[in-house]
Amino acid sequence: MGASIFGLLCIFILRSALADPAFPSPVADEAPRLITGYRPQYPPEFAASQVEGEILIDFVVCPDGTVTHAHAIRSADPRLSVYAEAAVSKWIFSPGIKNGRAVYTRLRVPVVFRTGNSKKEDGLNPNAVAFSSHLGEGNADFVQKNYEGAISEFSTAIRLVPDSAAGYMARAQVYAQEGRADEALDDFSQSALLDPADRDALDAYRKTLPDTPASKWASVRYRTFMEVWRTVYETYFDPTFGGVNWLAMREKYRLRLATASDKGQLIALLQQMLGELQRTHFAIIPREAAVFNPAERTRIGTTGAEVAFVEGGVVFTEVKTGSAAAEAGLHPGDLIAKVDGVSLASTLAILRQAGMSPTRGALYVTGFVEAWLNAAVGSQVNLEVIGLSAEAPHRNVKLRCATTDAEWSEPIGYFPSTPIRCEATRDPDGIALLQFNIFVPPVMRKIKVLLRQLKPGDGLIVDLRGNGGGITTMASGISGRLCREEFVLGSMHQRQGAIDLDVYPQDSVFDGPVAILIDGRSASTSEVLAAGLQERHRARVFGELSAGAALPSVFKDLSTGDLFQFAIADVTTPSGALLEGKGVAPDESVLRSRADLAAGRDPVIEAARKWIDKERRGPKKDPKRLSMREP
Repeated sequence: MGASIFGLLCIFILRSALADPAFPSPVADEAPRLITGYRPQYPPEFAASQVEGEILIDFVVCPDGTVTHAHAIRSADPRLSVYAEAAVSKWIFSPGIKNGRAVYTRLRVPVVFRTGNSKKEDGLNPNAVAFSSHLGEGNADFVQKNYEGAISEFSTAIRLVPDSAAGYMARAQVYAQEGRADEALDDFSQSALLDPADRDALDAYRKTLPDTPASKWASVRYRTFMEVWRTVYETYFDPTFGGVNWLAMREKYRLRLATASDKGQLIALLQQMLGELQRTHFAIIPREAAVFNPAERTRIGTTGAEVAFVEGGVVFTEVKTGSAAAEAGLHPGDLIAKVDGVSLASTLAILRQAGMSPTRGALYVTGFVEAWLNAAVGSQVNLEVIGLSAEAPHRNVKLRCATTDAEWSEPIGYFPSTPIRCEATRDPDGIALLQFNIFVPPVMRKIKVLLRQLKPGDGLIVDLRGNGGGITTMASGISGRLCREEFVLGSMHQRQGAIDLDVYPQDSVFDGPVAILIDGRSASTSEVLAAGLQERHRARVFGELSAGAALPSVFKDLSTGDLFQFAIADVTTPSGALLEGKGVAPDESVLRSRADLAAGRDPVIEAARKWIDKERRGPKKDPKRLSMREP
């Protein structure tokens, strides 16, 4: 995949620390504030016995605003506790703030169950008066057939009290009157979810809709569209959306939904909407391109070739013996001019005209080629290739993807399995090479083994070229085996506050010189590791400017079955520098050429080895703060 899930495991581990009910919670300078609440549904099986009363729920608000460890500590009736706990667990808050940072905060709230009056407000939301006022204005507009005004008023009411069914029911009726069936159905459904008494209205409206394949697709299409739009609206780390009017984007692309007659066209439309943000780590991934179990691993294949952006174009860097690429006569150094008739040079020109930076454009076209070279088993790609010699003009090559024998990572949540490439070796001269394509647990095990083998006086080269990222906690773990002091590798900045990526020294710290290699495809966690150790003066960085694609992101599934990757934070280096759109600049710029690749030379590794040899021959330095910036 090459897609990063920066921050996923970090947040998971932080939450798991709350397994102990006695987990300490600091007193926040600013208390959490409810953003989205869900009223618990009254259990129908208790209606006859008139079970009601107040449940006091104790819970913890996490730094990302979600709720964990919701449990009843006082209950009028124990049978209601599980329903109250389930409702509170779905609430979303702005987190508690302590010293300017989001922190875990413990809260207690009463949840009230009443029979026969499920719409009655329980007093938790202070916006009830304004809510009622906007409902009244909206109803007046509706009567006067000012439908846009009514929608605006009802939408404001919903934002004020998102756990009330009344706002959704009112807006649903306006949408229905205007013939906006998808939106009407969405609001009728939300109203019924918040108040089961409104299910009759939902059922009645559904009966008015045609039951055809086209109408069913329209419903799925709209639900998927809203899942993507709402996720960005609720989780994007910058409340100003970088100057993009995200509310206007909803209307702009909603009007184009009818043009998406199948899933492929819908994905393209959603990607176009996400592209308005001009940020990385926002992507719709087709379910058939994702692997979540061993049986599915046989459907994603490879041509046995690796590529990189060299001398202004996408070039083969490695061709595996016996692979489809090798059988087609391809060699390292060969330039790819076209992929299935698409000119890469023309694509780069279009991206430049659109304002995309050269580094980002190179990343885009390289990823495009990689997607074709590692596609479904049996799929074919047609390439136009240019060799190095004058005797090797443009030639057309057909490649077919075969099954891969690579090791696969295991899925983590909605982050799918991915093939792993990892080389961890130590040469007789004491210089170790660590090269891997993604930060996942199986790689960490190999890294630990290698670092334990290193001896005093050894050197280490960490090759992150082509590494698109992965689990961010691995960057902290690796750093902890290279440094003897605690420090912050970087910080994740969410809408609610910041979370530091702390590094803690581990057993058997390696004190020798460390060189890190990067290129234009080194992204996300690779950039965090390189920048953090570079600023710490614990490593010297060689190669090219990195991708500048470093937003922490997670995955969720959509109604179509596809996956949505979305960024949840921005990230900065220890000095506060942004990585997104900027990248990591190497201490020593070293470029590969097509001739180098054809001859089997790697000038970047050669430069790193030369520097390590010089460091090992020089005077011994303080391992607590090795100066790695001298030429």
